[in-house]
Amino acid sequence: MKRLKVSDLSGPQLDYWVARADGIERAVILSRPNDDPFSGCFAPSFAFEHEVLPDLDPSVDFEDRKPDDYMNYNPSIDWRVGGPILEREGLSIECKKKRDGTMKYRCPQWTDKWSETYLLAGMRAFVGLKFGNWVSPQKMADGI
Repeated sequence: MKRLKVSDLSGPQLDYWVARADGIERAVILSRPNDDPFSGCFAPSFAFEHEVLPDLDPSVDFEDRKPDDYMNYNPSIDWRVGGPILEREGLSIECKKKRDGTMKYRCPQWTDKWSETYLLAGMRAFVGLKFGNWVSPQKMADGI
C-alpha cells in the first residue's frame, strides 16, 4: 500500500491523522462533489469534550449528544481546534519571511521542512511526533 509522507499531508488527510494522534478513533473523511460543506474530516461530537464550537447546537447538552453525532474536524485550518492542541502539546513554531515577503513556518521539534501556515506546520508536527514520518492513506467515505 502506498504511504503518505507526513510533511506533505494537508486537508482532510492531515485532519484525519491529527484526530487519530489525539486519540479520536472514529474520525472519518467524507468526499462529496462541488465543495459540499459536508466534505472533509469529521469526528464524533463527544470527542470535543465540553468545548462549545459554533458547529454544535448549544441547546443540546454535552451529555445528551449521541455517539453518532459527527461534526467537522479541521484542526489544520481552525484555531479553535488546532490551537489547543499546539498549546497542550507544547509545540513551538518558527516563522521566517521568504524573499517574496510571504511567511513560512516549521516546528523545529520535528522537522526542518517548512509549511505554508502556522497551523499546518503544527499539525504536521503533532502527527509526525506521534506516528513518525509516514502514514497510510485513508479512504473517503460516502457517508457516516
